[in-house]
Amino acid sequence: EAHIEEKQTKPARNDVANKHLATNAMSKNLTLVYDESVIGDAKGLKEKLAAKAAEKKKTDKELNKVLNQINVDIKVPGKCEKTCQSLKFANPPLPWITANPSFPGSGSTWSRFLMQQITGIPCGSVYHAKSECFPGEGVQDETVLCVKTHGQPKHYNFFTRAVIIIRNCRDTLIAERKRRSLYDVRRGSINMLMGQDWNAWSELKAVAWREFYLSWLNTTKDIHILTYEKLLKDVRGELSKIAQFFNMEIAPDILDCVVENKDSRSRRASLNATAMKNFDPFSSTVSTHIDQNMKIVCEAIKNRFPKEECAFLKTH
Repeated sequence: EAHIEEKQTKPARNDVANKHLATNAMSKNLTLVYDESVIGDAKGLKEKLAAKAAEKKKTDKELNKVLNQINVDIKVPGKCEKTCQSLKFANPPLPWITANPSFPGSGSTWSRFLMQQITGIPCGSVYHAKSECFPGEGVQDETVLCVKTHGQPKHYNFFTRAVIIIRNCRDTLIAERKRRSLYDVRRGSINMLMGQDWNAWSELKAVAWREFYLSWLNTTKDIHILTYEKLLKDVRGELSKIAQFFNMEIAPDILDCVVENKDSRSRRASLNATAMKNFDPFSSTVSTHIDQNMKIVCEAIKNRFPKEECAFLKTH
């Protein structure tokens, strides 16, 4: 579209000339002269780009509006708002390495925070996530109270005992789905608990939930069951049992402090209670499937601990 005229002078700079053509023209000692149609095309392109930018700005604004409407309170993970005592690695080391297995979404973060606060010993982990609240991340030896894992015992050969955290399978799957939807605009909305992908995912995860707990119950000799529902209902009583399992005496003022500040470690916010009140995210088929798997795990627990109440059978 450009008319090129040969001249013996350097090409004049044209506002609409692109860098490539200008450079090429200089190398040939030419001047670029654009007609009105080229200038018109450039203006049209500029207007299109401006319109596209405006549309993107509008879309971003609408997205932010949606995010602001989501009824959840998201706090920065890893921050400890209130602690009752400073944490120190066990010295001398403890006489055992205790596993702290839980299926993702069972309330492990909150439970570990409470356990390390009453004992003053950090909880370790087979994972290496950096956390101000959990200085024992990545430590897997006798210097930590227990070691977090979402894996089955067949993957480890150094655990001799375990504090197993278990929670209602329905609530566990909802919590895990919420965690996985951290950067999804559906986070905090019941929309993330709908659709064929949700039903298929839930059915598969219910089986994985069952197999995870059976693997620990059937292979680990020394076990303490920490049920999330019981911990919610009686923090003091359940933490006292934890202390007994570790053969530790807890100072009354420390226990009082932990109970009083039990919610200092931010838990993931709950879904909109009003929206969830009359909404069951599980189909009848999946719901029956989940119940069957929970009963199987309950029977396995009863075989080991006849007096143990399967409080996780009831959703929170």
